[in-house]
Amino acid sequence: MAWEAPVISISWGTERHGKFYNDPYSNLYNATKMGVAGIKHTYFFNNTTSYTLTIAATGTNVTTRQDSLDAERIAHKNFRQNGNEWRYLASLVVNKKFSASDRLTAGITADQLHYSYSDSIRNADYGFIPFAVEKNHTRLLRGFAQWQHRFGPRLTLNSGVYSQYLALNSNTSVEGRLGLRYTLPAAGALTLAYGKHSQMQSLMSYFHETRVGDEYMQTNRDLDFTQSHHMVAGWEKALKNNWKYKLEAYTQLLRKVPVEQRLSDWSALNIGAGYGSGLEDSLVNKEPAPITAWN
Repeated sequence: MAWEAPVISISWGTERHGKFYNDPYSNLYNATKMGVAGIKHTYFFNNTTSYTLTIAATGTNVTTRQDSLDAERIAHKNFRQNGNEWRYLASLVVNKKFSASDRLTAGITADQLHYSYSDSIRNADYGFIPFAVEKNHTRLLRGFAQWQHRFGPRLTLNSGVYSQYLALNSNTSVEGRLGLRYTLPAAGALTLAYGKHSQMQSLMSYFHETRVGDEYMQTNRDLDFTQSHHMVAGWEKALKNNWKYKLEAYTQLLRKVPVEQRLSDWSALNIGAGYGSGLEDSLVNKEPAPITAWN
C-alpha cells in the first residue's frame, strides 16, 4: 500500500473596472472577486487499485452599477446587480486495473451550490423592479463509469456512462460515450469517438423574474439541461524528431438550447456576445430545433 501527501491549493483574485462610458449618457461600474481553495489526496491500495479524493470550495462576487446621465451629466440610478455564488465540492474517483487489457474508472461528485442575488432595473412605469432576487442553496450530483478494453496491441475501446441530477428542478440526464483507437503500423493512429453531454444553465438564469399582474414569477426555473452530441474522427502521426501531427474532423449537434418564446435572434449560446440584454425571462428549451456546428 502507498499514499501520496495531500495537495492543497488556495487562490484569490479581485478585478475592478472603475468607470466605463458605453455612450455619452451612461456610466457603468463593475467589480468582480473570486477565490478557490482545495485539497486532493491519492491513495494506492495495491498495484492495481487506487482512489483520489478531492475537496474544494469556490466563491465569486459580481457587483455592477449602471447610471444614466442627463444633459447636465447628473447620474440617475438605472441598474443594480449584486450576485454571490459559492460552490462546495467533494469528489471521489476509483481506478481499478483488472488485467493488461481491462481497466475501470468510476467516480461521484457532489456539489453544494449556495447563491445570493439582488438585481433590479429601473422601469419608466413601475420604478425599480427586481428581475433576480434569490438567496438559497441547491445540489448538483454527478457520477460516471469508464471501461477501457484492449482487443490487442492495436485496437483499444473506451466506453462509459455519465449521469447528473440537479435538485433545484429535479432535472436528470444519463449519457453514453464511446471511443475507438486503432494504432497504425508506422507510428500513427486512427481515432473515432462519440459522446452525449448535458450542461445546466448558468445558475443565475434560473431565477430571472417576470411580472405577472401584481406578482413576480421565476419563469426560467424549470429549464432543462442543454444537450450536445459530439462526434470526432482523427488521424495522428508521430515523427522521430519528437513532433506529432494530428488532424481531426469534429461536429456538434446542440439540442434544448434556451430561447425566447417569441421569434428572435437570441439564445443562451449568445450570452456575453452582445445579443439581448442578458435579462431574458420566460425562456423555453423543451422541443427546440437542433443546431449543428462543424470544425
